[in-house]
Amino acid sequence: MSLGPEPVSSIYDSRLRGNTLKLLDKKNLINRPHIVLKTSFYTLTKWNIPERSHSELKTIFGKTLFTKLETADSYFSHEEKFEKIKLNADSLDSLLQGGIDLGCITEFYGQSGSGKTQLCLQLALNCQLPRHLGGLDGKAIYISTDKAFPIKRLAKMEKAMNTESKIKFMDNIFIFEFNTGKNLQHFVENDLKMILSVNQGCVKLLIIDSIAGIYRTETNYIERAKEMCKIFRELQKAADKHNFAIVATNHVTSDPNKLNNSEIPAIGNFWSTLLTTRIRVNKTERIQQFKVNDQEEALKIRTIKVDFSPRLPPNTAEFIVSSNGVQSFSEDRLPSKQLRESRT
Repeated sequence: MSLGPEPVSSIYDSRLRGNTLKLLDKKNLINRPHIVLKTSFYTLTKWNIPERSHSELKTIFGKTLFTKLETADSYFSHEEKFEKIKLNADSLDSLLQGGIDLGCITEFYGQSGSGKTQLCLQLALNCQLPRHLGGLDGKAIYISTDKAFPIKRLAKMEKAMNTESKIKFMDNIFIFEFNTGKNLQHFVENDLKMILSVNQGCVKLLIIDSIAGIYRTETNYIERAKEMCKIFRELQKAADKHNFAIVATNHVTSDPNKLNNSEIPAIGNFWSTLLTTRIRVNKTERIQQFKVNDQEEALKIRTIKVDFSPRLPPNTAEFIVSSNGVQSFSEDRLPSKQLRESRT
């Protein structure tokens, strides 16, 4: 849903049709009433807009700007703007204060095997759940860049989804595989628009796993930054318009400014300026024994930590990845018969 002033192009009357609108359109002012209202009559005349149209122009553009302003009270009536995608793991959803934000770009970064892809697969499944089960009745788009899409793992996680609804989870995930910026740009300009058009309001999540798989081999950093800016600006516009979340995973690399082998997210600082939220995913050396589907599994404890976010504090939460998928981990809540700790 679009918030704010209604476009002038949708309310102008017949008196402003023709040359006046064409002149304004050339200056990209049709839907920018605040600029037109500040423009002097002298400047309007220099733009070849007839004097007889000046007053009418100001009246119509003023009506557009001041009668359609969004107030704080009415903003909160747009419940869809505050929807989130849950991981359905209490520790993680608590850390994320309800889940991943729609209309925003969230990054999971960490070492290989830390659990980034598992989190993405879980989100792709959970967004499809009915709303009364904490989902959004949605669909997901999954772009795999590093390797073949983990279809067998997804199928195994799908079987573990307990729901009374007969959802065909695999049918609601659109999968793409490519690893160049040009491929991603073509997708954004063509495939994405088609999918969003056909599935009006249904797409709730777009995943890029991983962004490093597309850009890490690029050596012309200036051109890379320009391309990323163009692509993700269009993605952000689409996410705002159609109300879906964008989640990207990223690798880590050594920090060249430090000598202690510290790691930082890959592909540079410019990428971080495009993000709304950045979350670090780690795999610890702690191993616990869990009973899953009546069988014991030795699982490593993993953590997520919020690096930056406009609404989340920089806290940490623990989780595990079992054969069923992503689950909460809290030692004080585990039955002793399900838990046997070993150290590595």
